[in-house]
Amino acid sequence: MKKFIGDLLKTAGKWSFKRVTALYVLNIAIGYALLPLFFPSFNVQEFVFWGFLTYSGTMIGMVLKQKLASPTPIEDVNKTEEEPLIFEEDNEQNH
Repeated sequence: MKKFIGDLLKTAGKWSFKRVTALYVLNIAIGYALLPLFFPSFNVQEFVFWGFLTYSGTMIGMVLKQKLASPTPIEDVNKTEEEPLIFEEDNEQNH
């Protein structure tokens, strides 16, 4: 789970502000929409809810735009390069 969260919210090993705020604001929007379940007298204002969703969507859109404009995929920076496996059979055929 820790690796999943790190891969989701980090780029190049650092926390991505856009990704973290998008997830955080989305959770706030869901919590705001569910408030009347716990406080029946609370009125949810539609423009506030849509504002939260719009902000979250904008942050996700900015991440996507940056990812598409980048010459190298951002996720590849997080991966470490592994040496290819060399089997004995392959070595015998190559020599």
